[in-house]
Amino acid sequence: LQAIKYVHHVRLSSGSGDIDFEPDLDDIKPDIFFVNEDGDRPAKRAVVEKRGIEFVVAKRTPPKGLKKRSSTQLKLDLKEQKQLDKASDEAESNTKNDFKALEQFKNETVSILKDIRDEVAALEEQSQSVPKMSTVPAAASAVPSNSSNSDELFPWRLCLAGGWLDQPWVSKVVRGGVIV
Repeated sequence: LQAIKYVHHVRLSSGSGDIDFEPDLDDIKPDIFFVNEDGDRPAKRAVVEKRGIEFVVAKRTPPKGLKKRSSTQLKLDLKEQKQLDKASDEAESNTKNDFKALEQFKNETVSILKDIRDEVAALEEQSQSVPKMSTVPAAASAVPSNSSNSDELFPWRLCLAGGWLDQPWVSKVVRGGVIV
C-alpha cells in the first residue's frame, strides 16, 4: 500500500477490536476517517468526530454482476462453513460407527447362521435314520412318502417373523436354510 502515490503512511493497527483504534487516531491525526456501510457504527462515529476528523461512509454497491460482499458476511459465511464441516465430520464419524456396528451385526448373524446350518444338518441326519411312519395320511404330509431326498425334509426358507432373509452376503458365506 505504501507504494501507492496517494498513500502517505501505512501501519498496522495496534488494536484488534471494533473501537480500540483511538491511540492510532491520536498518533496519526488523519483529516478523514473512511468506512463503508458495514463499518458505520454510532460509537465509532463518536470517537472520530470527537477529534474533529471528517467521518466518511461509502455505500456498498458492487459492480453489476457481482454480489454484495462484506467482512461481516464473510465472517458469517466462514462460521457457517465451519459448522457445516463439523457436522459433516460428525456425520462421517457416525457413518463409520454405523458401519462398524453393521459389520459386527453381520459377523454375529453369520456365526448364528452357521450354527443353524450345522443344527439343520444334524436334524437331517437324524431324520434319515428315523423310519417313516405310515400312519400319517398322505394329504397331511408335506414330503412325498416315496421321497428319499433329505432336502425335502426341512424347509429351506421359513418365515417366522414376517420377513425373508435372502442377502447375497449371507448366501456367499452360508448357503441353504435360513430361519428369520
